[in-house]
Amino acid sequence: MSAEYVCMSYKKELFFIMTIREKYIAAIREERKAASRDGIQKVHAGLERGEVGTVRSYLLFHADRENWDEELGTLLKGLGRLIEEGDYQAKRTGLSVLAGLAIDLLSFLPMWYLKPDVSDEVLHRGSEKVQDLLGELAARYAQSASEVHEGIIRRSRKRFAAEAVADDELEDEVQKLCGSSLPEYVTRMIAQLHSSNLLETARLFREAGSPTVLGNDYGDFLEETLWMGTSYVTTNPPLINLAWNTEPEFWDGELEAYTRENHIDLSSEGAATTLCRAATMLVVERNCRRLRDIFLLTEGKQGYCCYQVNPNNHNHADGMVEEVAAVYGLLEERLGGVPNVSFKLPGTPASVEAAKTLSAWGVSLTITLEFGLFQAVEFAKIFSAGEAITSNVVVMNGRLAFPVRDELIANGIEGGSEASKLAGVEVSRHLYRTLYEGGLGIDPQRVRIMNASLRIYGSDIPDLIELWGFPLITIFPNVRRVYDAVPREITIDRTAGETPADVMAVLHESEIFRQAWWTEGDSPDTRPTQLLVLSDEMEPQVVSWGPITATLDQFLGSYAELETRVKRIIAGMKKEETA
Repeated sequence: MSAEYVCMSYKKELFFIMTIREKYIAAIREERKAASRDGIQKVHAGLERGEVGTVRSYLLFHADRENWDEELGTLLKGLGRLIEEGDYQAKRTGLSVLAGLAIDLLSFLPMWYLKPDVSDEVLHRGSEKVQDLLGELAARYAQSASEVHEGIIRRSRKRFAAEAVADDELEDEVQKLCGSSLPEYVTRMIAQLHSSNLLETARLFREAGSPTVLGNDYGDFLEETLWMGTSYVTTNPPLINLAWNTEPEFWDGELEAYTRENHIDLSSEGAATTLCRAATMLVVERNCRRLRDIFLLTEGKQGYCCYQVNPNNHNHADGMVEEVAAVYGLLEERLGGVPNVSFKLPGTPASVEAAKTLSAWGVSLTITLEFGLFQAVEFAKIFSAGEAITSNVVVMNGRLAFPVRDELIANGIEGGSEASKLAGVEVSRHLYRTLYEGGLGIDPQRVRIMNASLRIYGSDIPDLIELWGFPLITIFPNVRRVYDAVPREITIDRTAGETPADVMAVLHESEIFRQAWWTEGDSPDTRPTQLLVLSDEMEPQVVSWGPITATLDQFLGSYAELETRVKRIIAGMKKEETA
């Protein structure tokens, strides 16, 4: 009996006794090994075919670190040759890759894999080599470089709009970043990154070994936030629509192509539902692909994008399970492995059973429409007993703070407006202590508190600054911009922070706050008048609770917008078929 046969037999036996989670991790490791083993051959083969998309990924996440400088030089020669000898499109694509790579090397991205084996000195020298080649080729192929630069200007304009830059300041901001040429944009983008508080925060987290994950609370502009240290993307119906509106022609074309490739019957009763799922999945998939290397490198602990299920099924467990199973299977096939997707379910009673089923299957879940401990503790227990590598319970900070503020003001409570700014922060702190420091023994890497829907108060962002060190924080573009707008003293561990007693006294005057904050074991004096519970009997009260119903209404409205968009595309495709 050969040693190889014995090894294979052992692996098969081991496979049958592994948990689902262990099998997923093993599959991720195998994909990672294959990507690293075959990486350089695929990159060179791609360059021979005129494809350059894998160059940046390979150099950042898979290259031989001992010979990294040499491999960079070899690939730059290949890129330069492709740009010189290739057609018009190859020149544009190659110049774009060079611009992106020059920024990559001086961003947060090398911290995932290259550092400390590849020194800062080598990375700076590498970026200079890339910039030198870019400058030379941009001058030689000025028209192609100009068109790449114009594309960056258009994208930057949309990015700054997402960051809530005022209309009368937008063009000045675009010019300040993009300059008058492609090489100038690269220089200015690097300078902007190096002045970023968020990049510095991410670097401090990494150096301290902090488990905090930073996320992009938007369906687009992921590249820019990856440079700053994010490794997570959250989406929901409003954010899917915003991403679609950023590139409407591109996404319309993608959905039409998907429809044709999968031979979807446009006349069937469920065509609109099928294509709404596909529209959401396509945006999620693009983000998943960009995060894939981080997902593989961290063995499934980071590198996720959220997919939110149809909000119309908020009270229908079977409908949620069916949608997740269908989309999971599609993404598994399209991504070629364990999907780096976390499915968003609403924090409603119906989701309790759905979460039990899906967690037992090892599917990563994120609970949205979630504001209080009565929801988060219940789902955290389910996730802890489940098989997913990691899942998330959410505190939607700003979407809780505003209803609390409005209630306190309406009741004439002095200091209510100011105290409400810390409502989400305090619920998060109480949840942190309950899950991780209390008797529940929840693993903060397997069940993460996600802080989302952060709010700005002038230049103050307590939802961000007071929660550094929490497991996962997703940040809107406008919040990120305000955080980076002024120099800040950065304290990366606020998990032991305390909300002032006078603020707590005001917050406890709010029934909404008490409903979100209180849990078993807390003082009876702070117990809400109506205690909310995730049970079938209390489903109407939970769904009609102020923070939930306001957010659910927005999600339902945005999903209806997506359906309208999809139906327009269906009508157009039908018209083409009959023309």
